[in-house]
Amino acid sequence: MLKCTKVFDYNYKALKDNFRYIINQGGTSSSKTFSTLQLLVAISLKYEKKIDVVGLSVPHLKTGVLTDMPFVCEQFGINFDECYKESDKEFQAGKGKICFLAFDKLGKAHGGRRDILYMNEANHLHYNIVEQLMVRTRENIFIDYNPTNEFWVHTKVMKDEPEKAKLIRSTYKDNQFLEQTIIDMIESKKGNNVCITTSTSSGKTEIFQVSAIEVLEKNPKA
Repeated sequence: MLKCTKVFDYNYKALKDNFRYIINQGGTSSSKTFSTLQLLVAISLKYEKKIDVVGLSVPHLKTGVLTDMPFVCEQFGINFDECYKESDKEFQAGKGKICFLAFDKLGKAHGGRRDILYMNEANHLHYNIVEQLMVRTRENIFIDYNPTNEFWVHTKVMKDEPEKAKLIRSTYKDNQFLEQTIIDMIESKKGNNVCITTSTSSGKTEIFQVSAIEVLEKNPKA
């Protein structure tokens, strides 16, 4: 059984409502990254989509989304290591494919097109690279970041195309089943900058009554 937080629901609804930009502004342990990966894995299992997950660097990917992926896959009954090609940084367990990419130069972003783009911790990505990635994305663009400073998502995306953007604000309180010890630590540090490490970037999550695959089967256009 797939486990999800409210943040999964928010992202799934934004996808179903066909927003071009699905923007996750979330704090520590809100599950924004984990929930987005759950949704992307569900899509890749059922649909023949090319999905690119982009981070600042390869080390950034390895300590972030690639750390979460085995836990996400486990919830789908998938062995991540059996479906992931380390050399190509590609995951495929169904019809679609998820590629994990890092861009530090503009020229690298001029490559192939994709159906879905996910930019993790997007506030660290330069806009000249981001722009090239977005114009080469056919469908939805997922964006996540911690709410620290204003950057291109505010000055470009939400300013230029507000009707196509869905902003999802989340905190640890949207992660209903986060361990109490983590909650206590976060609340004790209010007003200070703090980074909490859990077994995954999201911590524990609640049981969702239907899997993402079942949800998508009910709405093939999602």
